[in-house]
Amino acid sequence: MWLGATSYPVYSLRNFAFNKTPWNYRFMHHHFTRHVVDFAGIQGSSVLWMVSLTRVRDFRNVVFTNRQPVDPFAISLATNTLPPIYAWPAKIDGHLYVDGGITNNAPYEAVLEEGCDQVIVICNNEDGSIFKNVRDRRHAIPAAVRDRVRVIHPTRPMPVGFNDLNRDRITDALDHGLEVGRQFLP
Repeated sequence: MWLGATSYPVYSLRNFAFNKTPWNYRFMHHHFTRHVVDFAGIQGSSVLWMVSLTRVRDFRNVVFTNRQPVDPFAISLATNTLPPIYAWPAKIDGHLYVDGGITNNAPYEAVLEEGCDQVIVICNNEDGSIFKNVRDRRHAIPAAVRDRVRVIHPTRPMPVGFNDLNRDRITDALDHGLEVGRQFLP
């Protein structure tokens, strides 16, 4: 999916009327993501899908799952809402939502509460710390659950920066992620 996104420009004045911002993410999401991700399959899957969002009204963290009657595409739109870059919150059940990284970027606690024995958190900090939220940018998994929550992280700085859709740098990051992730296979 990331490699497919590299065929779109990060910025687009051509799509400004649709995006309502010079960043092209809204267009990309509507015209690319919905065609490469099977959102109907997510809704009907027996595998638990959980997404952390931030409710705009009170800036509370809300975790949605595919067990709720909520459109997964709308949830996906909200996860990409980072004002002013992707400036239009998604409306779900009458409330506006934005990315969960503002309040809880790694909701492993909710996953454990759902009864999962093991949780894998993927982060991009080479020291293994997790960007949990804007106040906890270098979160460490508490000792009490460290045996149930594993963190996959790069072993070197990643070449991909914010708003970077350079195909070569993304390929390098994906290859490194696959290499690091293999250590978790049985």
